Amino acid sequence: MTDAELMQQADLDFYRSQALFMTSTPAGEVTDSRDLVLVNCGAPFPQFNQAILKPPLAELDAALERGEKYFAERELPFRFSVRNDFADRCARRLLDAGYGQAAPLPAMVLRAIPPAPAVPPELEIRPVRSPAEAEQFRGVAERGFGMPAGMGAIAISDAVVAHPDTELYLGCVDGAPVATTLLQMSNRVAGIYFVACEAGHRRRGYGEAITWAGVSGGVARGASIASLQASELGAPVYARMGFELLAHYHGFVSPGADTSNAFSG
Repeated sequence: MTDAELMQQADLDFYRSQALFMTSTPAGEVTDSRDLVLVNCGAPFPQFNQAILKPPLAELDAALERGEKYFAERELPFRFSVRNDFADRCARRLLDAGYGQAAPLPAMVLRAIPPAPAVPPELEIRPVRSPAEAEQFRGVAERGFGMPAGMGAIAISDAVVAHPDTELYLGCVDGAPVATTLLQMSNRVAGIYFVACEAGHRRRGYGEAITWAGVSGGVARGASIASLQASELGAPVYARMGFELLAHYHGFVSPGADTSNAFSG
């Protein structure tokens, strides 16, 4: 598969994952058109309200206006997300209008999936199978990403947990939950999301081990590649695992809104 084909798959995984997460919320909705994907969680969290600009952006000005109008009508903070090779085309307009700039999200792909290495012996990794485990997953994800309390229930709703294309994994040490990851299948792509680790349990290989659990779960479902959008902490770990950096997604956040990236892995 060429780099261009991989990038197309990574883009589609990004679009579909955000649509799945947000349309699973009580008030969420998604609108997909040629130049723009609008995803709305129905709550004032700009990390999860996005106007995703799609290449080749043939009608950029119209797409920007549609995104602004959509979220203005709903009185919600939001962000424009755009791949780095198109970001310069809209950056000046948005920055001059008072938008904040979030840290770029690396788009990374594992094009040849090897067997997973051994798990640290003290770490037990299991699929989430009960409402109690789903709550533990949300708690670790919220703390790991520094999310506001309650955001985990919005992004990782009961509908996401029960969706046939998702699988949640919880890593525990001595029975206590310390790490999470979420697999979201899209065609033959294993999308990896919400890789989080409790602060007191980092640098022990748990994040890498639970990421491999998600990737391996994708392989069992027929995945031929894995895709993710990395956080600053996660990117070096994924590079060691063999993930390749293809591009960055740039975020331009509506004036006065939070510029953090609470959904990156």
